[in-house]
Amino acid sequence: MKKIRALAVITAFAVLTVCGTMTAAALTDGGSTSPDEKELSVIGDLNGDGKLNMVDYGLMRAYLAGKSVTIDLAAADVDNNGEINDGDRVLMQAYMAGADVELK
Repeated sequence: MKKIRALAVITAFAVLTVCGTMTAAALTDGGSTSPDEKELSVIGDLNGDGKLNMVDYGLMRAYLAGKSVTIDLAAADVDNNGEINDGDRVLMQAYMAGADVELK
């Protein structure tokens, strides 16, 4: 089962890499929250659907690239260092790939 999940994650990352970031219209779902609201957010759930998945990863990439996307800022700081940066993206990617990492 882990091999199938890993293959699905790798395939999804390949699709994102080949196609680039998703369009802002496909990724946004409403308002954003501030870092003070972190306790109400699912860590890494940038679009507020209650789960961390490839859509959230695509949103993170788009946000870091300066695209105009709406994200949950509190959920985006997955290493809880007060900044949203490439370190958060890498940590999200590792977590979704099944690595033993902790999202804070």
